[in-house]
Amino acid sequence: MAACIPTEKASFADWLEGKVLQLQKDNAGNDGKVMAGVEELVQSFEMGGEEQPNPPRRLWGQLLKASGGTSEGILRLLREEAPLYEKLALIMALPAAEYDAPMKAFHAEIQNSANPFVTLGFPAFEKCRQKEFAVEASLAMFQAAVGYKLLGEEAIKSVGDPSGQGPFAFRRFLFEGVDRGFELRSAYEGRGFPELMIFVESDGPGFAVSGKNAGQALPKTSNGK
Repeated sequence: MAACIPTEKASFADWLEGKVLQLQKDNAGNDGKVMAGVEELVQSFEMGGEEQPNPPRRLWGQLLKASGGTSEGILRLLREEAPLYEKLALIMALPAAEYDAPMKAFHAEIQNSANPFVTLGFPAFEKCRQKEFAVEASLAMFQAAVGYKLLGEEAIKSVGDPSGQGPFAFRRFLFEGVDRGFELRSAYEGRGFPELMIFVESDGPGFAVSGKNAGQALPKTSNGK
């Protein structure tokens, strides 16, 4: 995720700045026409309808107010994003143990920003990094599980938990009183629940093997099975 920040900046803020500069060049002395072109671009950002948190018409009204109704104001708003991209890239590169506090502070900063481009483009990154931590943990748990099946319990200790200070927590997994396999648990709980995986070794009733419902029985289908 940290590596994608420069591309994100280039594909939105830098791209839009280039479009505005080109509109200024093509319509020198006619800022009204420039702003009409910018409005057309903005209308293409979110086309999900008025139920969206910030649909195009509302966003354009916010941009008009924040920019003072000029294309130079639009450019100012876009350029204000540059230091935020830099700060975000540093936060996104932090390990899990150091991530939450600075990310929460950054999230509060962007939520309180008066710049509509900032509140439009930055909020999604918090959950993206959380998912990345979870994926890293899942891949390492799978590696540890393979080692366990091939070499025994000692192999689990050779695979570190990316979000912890040592190996994953290991235990046998009982479902409805029956040993069905084993569980590996990460120290990471950034998504609001423990990141764990259950590796099934015997047949029986179904249950969730990962996610927030891990270890719980699967819901019955419409035919009762």
